[in-house]
Amino acid sequence: ISLYPNPSSGNVGIKFVNVTAGKLSIRISNVQGQTVVSQDIAVAGTDYKQIATLQRGMYWMKFTDVTTGETVVNQLLIK
Repeated sequence: ISLYPNPSSGNVGIKFVNVTAGKLSIRISNVQGQTVVSQDIAVAGTDYKQIATLQRGMYWMKFTDVTTGETVVNQLLIK
């Protein structure tokens, strides 16, 4: 799983390569810790999903596998 593009000019998407079918919970937070986007998406195989359009700034994107509870956090820059 990778954020694409990063850094971005506002549009945020996630690129999946050979991902096992499942459901992800996605939460994007600003530097103050406020959640600005929260959604669940279904994923499988190789895909690209547009997630949001964000204002300029630094964000944290948290992915959680709904089945296993495994969590990954990535930093996101919007210029």
